[in-house]
Amino acid sequence: MKKLLVILGVCLLAFAFAGADLFAAQGHGLNPYRTPEFVRNPAQMANTVDPLAIAVYNPAGFTKLQDGFYVGLGNIYILKENEYVTSSKTYKQEEPSPLVPTAAFAWKAGKAVLFANLEVIDGGGKLEYKEFPWMITTPLTAYGEGKLEAESSWKQFKVGVSAELNEMISLTGGVRYIMAETKAKVTVISSSSALVSGVLKDEETKMTGQGGFFGINLTPVKEATINVTYFTKAFVDGEKKDKKAGTKTQNTDIVPSYLTVGVAYAVMPELTVSAGFNYVYTKEEKHGDADSDKNFTNQKNALEVALGADYKANEMLTLSAGWAIKKAGGKSETYQTSGEAANPDLDLQVFGGGAKITAMPGLNINAGIMKAFFKEGKNVAGDTTYKRDAWLFSLGVDYKI
Repeated sequence: MKKLLVILGVCLLAFAFAGADLFAAQGHGLNPYRTPEFVRNPAQMANTVDPLAIAVYNPAGFTKLQDGFYVGLGNIYILKENEYVTSSKTYKQEEPSPLVPTAAFAWKAGKAVLFANLEVIDGGGKLEYKEFPWMITTPLTAYGEGKLEAESSWKQFKVGVSAELNEMISLTGGVRYIMAETKAKVTVISSSSALVSGVLKDEETKMTGQGGFFGINLTPVKEATINVTYFTKAFVDGEKKDKKAGTKTQNTDIVPSYLTVGVAYAVMPELTVSAGFNYVYTKEEKHGDADSDKNFTNQKNALEVALGADYKANEMLTLSAGWAIKKAGGKSETYQTSGEAANPDLDLQVFGGGAKITAMPGLNINAGIMKAFFKEGKNVAGDTTYKRDAWLFSLGVDYKI
């Protein structure tokens, strides 16, 4: 028990500093990259062998594990670059996201499983533009350049149960508790008006809320696995603090629901191929902020599709590779505020690879590397281009006690 409490303490400490962004811009709850397994093979939607991936993508799949207590810990390190290109200047930020942690705990006894996990579902980590264009229209019209610092972290604690009805069918259900924190600060460097200087904006928002999930894992034949899991939309609310004005206001949000579907098939004992998709109902997203309402009205639902394979070279080594594509649903009308423009939700493709090492019975180590290729975006006028680039590196450990 003492060892378990130490492990849980480490997890909570890591999550206190966590935040990451690749697939989404401002806390939509979209990010599918939450585990080291995703980095080495993004088609994790029907995973039934790795505790971390099962907890995140296919909770009903826990029933396929042997009886016992499982602990999984992992992290993803992201090197990311954003460019905001105008006709006269290119603005760039290269702040990495060093912590994208995830943790899972599961206890299986017979046909029932009790599990919990912590994960970063979305957020921008930290963005820091040494220079970034700004414009205000109230109480006067002014524009210029400033230093933009922003942080965003959306964490999720999930707890649930899974039960095997028979060899073909397993069900799962549970609740998810979401904790969100965002910060944004703009400090004026240059201004068209002598009346505007110093800190232009300094805001902090904290919110909490909850939703649910339920799903089914099917095994029509021993070589095949099918997963369908639905996560309900989550209502979150809290307080926005304007440090510059010294005011506090109520803030609300709806994190959209999403559907995860996956298929895995063992072509041969050593080789398993997998495919899956996430469909995110982004249009359900709604902030208590008028600008954000406008953004998401202009955004379509998002779709992510993944393909991958795992090859068991021997009892100690499994090699993996995969590909995924995301249609983010963003349009030129979407990127109207500085937040969306600084970190836009762009379409992309990713290629990943890596390995799982079984160091000893019950102990697995996962490692992977992934490259993201983003499609460029433009504003409505067509005179500003948004570019992004990213590399992901992951490491994870799971252990059966």
